[in-house]
Amino acid sequence: MAPDFIHQQFDDSLQPSRYLLNTIPVDEIEHIVDALLPSEEDAKALDIDVNEPCLALMRRTWSASRVVTYVKFLHPSMRYRLGSRYSVDATSHAG
Repeated sequence: MAPDFIHQQFDDSLQPSRYLLNTIPVDEIEHIVDALLPSEEDAKALDIDVNEPCLALMRRTWSASRVVTYVKFLHPSMRYRLGSRYSVDATSHAG
């Protein structure tokens, strides 16, 4: 889907996911959020206790029914908030 991907010089200004999203037309996006306790390895990497709750965010994008990106993020609950804000088109309300 992105034949020149391997030839890119990724850094802070060009990250792999940004390159893919700029190169391939995405027609579906999925976000799933779970509350969980971290594994011992994740707790060590995040410098938290294994009993500290975390939010796990899984994000996938598709183009023409093919997965373009798949990412999992793990956020300690004391360092993360989840929220959203959307513009609403009054003509699209179903009731």
